[in-house]
Order: sequence, then C-alpha cells, then structure tokens
Amino acid sequence: MSESSRQLTGVIVHVRNFGESHRIVEFLSEEYGRIDLLARGARASRKRFAGCLDLFIALRVTVNTRGKIWALNSADILNARVGIRQKLPAIERAMTLCETARLLTAENAAAPEILLALNNALNALDGGDIALAVAAYPHMLRAAGLLPELDRCVRCQGGEYPMALLEGAIGGAVCARCAGGGVSPWSAPLHAALAGAPCDDASIAERVERIYIAYIEAQLERPLRSRDGFTTPRR
Repeated sequence: MSESSRQLTGVIVHVRNFGESHRIVEFLSEEYGRIDLLARGARASRKRFAGCLDLFIALRVTVNTRGKIWALNSADILNARVGIRQKLPAIERAMTLCETARLLTAENAAAPEILLALNNALNALDGGDIALAVAAYPHMLRAAGLLPELDRCVRCQGGEYPMALLEGAIGGAVCARCAGGGVSPWSAPLHAALAGAPCDDASIAERVERIYIAYIEAQLERPLRSRDGFTTPRR
C-alpha cells in the first residue's frame, strides 16, 4: 500500500451523484469521522463497486488521500444489513438514524461514540429490534453534547413535577404543571428511555423516536430530509 493509500472502516450515511458518472459517498469512519469519498465511475459502471455503495452498509475501504476529496479505490462489505431493506418502516428508521448521525458528526472529526451507536442501531434494525435501534438517539445526542436537560423544567427550573414535554425550541423538558392541562406526564419507563436506559417495550421506543425526531427538527428549524415522502407520524 502506497503512502497515499489508507484503509478505513465505517458506514455509508449518504450518497449523491457527482458529474456525469461519479458519486460522492459520505462515510462515517472510525478513524476520521464524517468524510466525503469520490467513487469514480460508480454511476457509469454496474461492476465498479457493485452492491457496495448503498446506505446502511458497513464497509472496509481503501482510499487515495491525494487531492481535496479522497478517492475511493476499493470497498469490501463487512455487513450488508439486507434485513433493513425488507420493510419500508425499517428503511425509514435507518435513513433517519443515518441523517441524525451525519448532522451530529463534524466533518473530519472522529466521533467513535456516534459511530458505535449508529452501528448498534442499524444492526438492531437488521434484526427487527426497534427498541434497541431507537436507543441510539439519546446516545448520539449525548456524544455530541446535545442531549437535552430531562430532569429539570426549562420553564420554571423546577424538578418536583414530572416532565411532560420536550421542547426543541427552548432545548429541554417541560414539567406537567408548566405544560398545562391535557398533557400527560411522562411515565417513569419513558423518562428513563429518553435518557438512554434500555427499553424492551416497542410502544415506548416508538414514542422516544417521535419525541427525538421532533426535537431534532425543531433544533434544525426544518424537517429531516430523510423523512420526506414517508407516512410514519412525526409526533
């Protein structure tokens, strides 16, 4: 291997076309965090990188580090995660998890905790475990230093009442008293799952998912692009 060649491991989190025949692969790598890799001729040839440049796939890649954008020379599949592609809800969840990981990882900055959480989530989805997959959200947010305050109300600054809402606009939880009538307080299992505790209840996990997607979208002040065209409720 030449001085300009390196081997990396990671997950494909986004792919976009580049020019008439190439693709740019956004790769969340163990070694360098989120990086762009140029896959030359990937659109023009079915044989080059055949079956490798899809979302969710874990790869070991060889790259050429010369130039502004590193070139993808070769790729070996470590985990194809074909189970995700069997059901539309699993595809949606995986796309949203990948977009979240992209947003929370700075370019060229290693983020091993976020990559670990994403890999665990995608493996869980591949096996049909929604609850374990959803647990990635608080872990990724915590790793990025963006996990909201969950034990103290951001309005009254108190913690004596149970929390009932997570408001992205003000970056934290709101207690049942401040939330007003008609808003049910969080149950203890839901509160714990929001903080990252293990959860084996699919209904609680789905609520955690909705709460954190709404929180992330409020922080961005726009919908997550991976949610466009899907019908799963956002709230």
